[in-house]
Amino acid sequence: MKRLTTFLLFTALVVFAVSPVFAVSKASTDTGYLGNDQWALQSDGDMVPLTDSSYDLGESGGEIANIYADAVTVGGVAIGPATAATITAGATTPTVSSGSLFKTGTGNKVTIDNFTGTTGQTIIIESDDEVTYDVTSSNLKGGTTDLVTVDGDATGWYTIDGTNWILMFFTDQSDDLS
Repeated sequence: MKRLTTFLLFTALVVFAVSPVFAVSKASTDTGYLGNDQWALQSDGDMVPLTDSSYDLGESGGEIANIYADAVTVGGVAIGPATAATITAGATTPTVSSGSLFKTGTGNKVTIDNFTGTTGQTIIIESDDEVTYDVTSSNLKGGTTDLVTVDGDATGWYTIDGTNWILMFFTDQSDDLS
C-alpha cells in the first residue's frame, strides 16, 4: 500500500507541476485537493475520493499496468496479505468476510455448517485441529458425507450467491500421493 500511495502521490505532484487543470490548496491540515475537488491528498498520505464509489483509476483502453500494494480490498473483501486470520474458536458459522485465508486455531474442534461472507468470495481454510464440515444438511455443498479435517489439512470454498458455499478442494496431508 505504501508503494501505491507513493506512486499516486508522485503522479499527482507531477501532474500539478505541468498541468493547469489541477489545483492544489493547502489548509492548516495539509490536505490537498485534485481535479475540481474530486480527490483529497490527506496529511497522512492517503489519496481519498471525496464522493464514495464515484471515480476510477484508469479506463477501458487506458489501464494502469501494475499496482504494487501490501493489501487490496475489492468490494469489501480483503485480498492479501497472505497472513491467515484465525477463525473464532467454537464458531459453527464463522465470519470470513474479512479475507480469503484462514486457520481454525489449535484446540478448536468444531462442526462448521456455514460461513458468513460476501457474494463471489473464495476462501481457503487450513485446519489446526479436527474440523467437521457439515456438507449433508447445511449450505455447505461438498458431497454426501460430512468432511472431517485434521491438523494440516486444507479446504477451499467459493460462493456465488453469498449463501451456498461450494467445496473446490480438500487436501488430506495424511495421504501419500506418490
